[in-house]
Amino acid sequence: MNTQALVNTVLRFSELASALGAHLGTLEINPLMVTEDGAAAADAMVSFVEA
Repeated sequence: MNTQALVNTVLRFSELASALGAHLGTLEINPLMVTEDGAAAADAMVSFVEA
């Protein structure tokens, strides 16, 4: 498993959530696949709320 790819993905996801702030309803990756070659999301969902 490429641990650095996993860490980078989680950090970038966190940065995205922080940037969206109060407008963020749901932010999800399902599934996130991590291999020796890197990380890839098979599906992602973002929902927003009125702030």
